[in-house]
Amino acid sequence: MTRDEVRTLLAHAAATTRDWAPTTVDVDVWLALLGHTSYDDALTALHQHAATTHHRPVPADLLAGVRRLRADRLDRVPHAVPAADPDDVPRWLADLRAQRHRAAGQRALSPDRRELTGVFRTVPAASAAAIEAAQDAVRRIPRRPTEEAQ
Repeated sequence: MTRDEVRTLLAHAAATTRDWAPTTVDVDVWLALLGHTSYDDALTALHQHAATTHHRPVPADLLAGVRRLRADRLDRVPHAVPAADPDDVPRWLADLRAQRHRAAGQRALSPDRRELTGVFRTVPAASAAAIEAAQDAVRRIPRRPTEEAQ
């Protein structure tokens, strides 16, 4: 998030409570604490906070809201099979983490590119089709019932 986005976010926060005028120190502090989050996620978390409480938001409120948003996104994304060789555990885990990170951050998973340890490599069309078929097969596997459901 940029300094201007933090200023806008603080203006929204101040408008929801009407008892506070953010200062440049507030901008600095909020930027230090929320700078790694996306503006859209922080604004959504602020709106959810304002809709549920009349208390002035603090960065921890927004961080908790952003965590809930990201967890909700991850719950709604089908789990894809990583493109890396499963015998290469570090690369396979890196691919899995990258997919989950992109999914939580609302970045679409591209069927023809995979991110492996910060380097992009193109997946041939035939391999992409095979990957999609494998992912479809994984999605059709019935999930185990939880202990609560039994």
